Amino acid sequence: KSAGGKSYGYDVIRKLDEHGEPARGKRKINTVEAAIVHRIFDQYLAGKSPRSIAIALNKEGIPGPSGKGWTASTIIGNRKRGTGALNNKLYIGKQVWNRLTYRRDPQTRKRISQLNPSDQWIVSEVPDLRMITDDQWDQAQAQQDERSRDTRPASGTYPDWRHRRPKHLFSGLIKCASCGGGVSLVSRVYYGCAASRNKGTCDNRLTLRSDHLEEAVLRGIQESLLTPELTAEFVREYAKETNRLLAEQSATQSRAHVRLKALDTQINNIVEAVASGKSSPALLDRLETLEKEKQTISDQATEPPSNTVRLHPNIADHYSEMVADLRACLNHEDDRDHAATIIRSLIDEIRLHPIGGELHIELVGDIATLVGFADANVTNKKRPGSDTDPGRTKWLVAGARNRRYLHLDYASL
Repeated sequence: KSAGGKSYGYDVIRKLDEHGEPARGKRKINTVEAAIVHRIFDQYLAGKSPRSIAIALNKEGIPGPSGKGWTASTIIGNRKRGTGALNNKLYIGKQVWNRLTYRRDPQTRKRISQLNPSDQWIVSEVPDLRMITDDQWDQAQAQQDERSRDTRPASGTYPDWRHRRPKHLFSGLIKCASCGGGVSLVSRVYYGCAASRNKGTCDNRLTLRSDHLEEAVLRGIQESLLTPELTAEFVREYAKETNRLLAEQSATQSRAHVRLKALDTQINNIVEAVASGKSSPALLDRLETLEKEKQTISDQATEPPSNTVRLHPNIADHYSEMVADLRACLNHEDDRDHAATIIRSLIDEIRLHPIGGELHIELVGDIATLVGFADANVTNKKRPGSDTDPGRTKWLVAGARNRRYLHLDYASL
């Protein structure tokens, strides 16, 4: 039973026990608040920051756990203490006791909490209170690891600022090919070599407009991904994933039917025991728990197949539309963080080469390897209604490990 306060997403069950006394410590899922919890996890996994999630909830007038507004701390909390929506283990059906010890400061008389060692925690399974899958939970914890940074580093070390959320789409990824140093905004809209500007140790003094750089890279990615080879590869992988999801769904329903048979046997045994006069509070509580679990699993077993795993006959056209909408997603508030996270994850570096008095762009990373399916030479076309010609893309094999690089030449910029 719950011995603490009420977590967001749950309601207190108010009823009397067999002695007419209030039955304390029982909870049930609040479906309205549970939908908000799902939304928080989904948006965080899509790349949104805790702060942006909180701001969106407040704009919609959705009250937080305290009945007031949401904050970033309400979302992210403290991982070690298990606070915050993203760290509440009750959402995966695990109730934890003895996580904290409380004492009162003798001078200030304030109540102070202290985290107990994890081996002193007592964890109990409460499957009827689960609302988040293990996969969602694991991904959220992994993303917290990736996004976190040490704000109090040991002596002689420095925080890893790469974990900060970038202000611009390609912040922190752009490098000067001449010196290997970083490229930053040397003015409001122009990128340039930081070593050249701040130290004078690099001869590369050329600059490139930030919007031209982003346009060039995104256009190169888009047009390169729309080759027949990559389209066919997408269709193959989609079919493979479809088969995997269908097999997983079938296995889940098979396990559900097996579990239902076991639950029916246990419930019948308890009912017979109660009917024979062996009733007890513990036995009735156990019966209630089994019946709740049976209802949950019954819903899963009768759940219709998801439409998302059906192979659409025009899947190749759908792929082309998705790639074509890449930049549109970056301009859509709900999709921007997710799209930016995906694009940045495919790029290790964007190198700027000063050649012939102009900066040439080179992509290094998974995206450069991926688009190696493309032909040896691809000529880009001018976008309708645009005065800028993004030039040509060329696919070359280079580097010590025979990696593929995408070179984008932009004479007109």
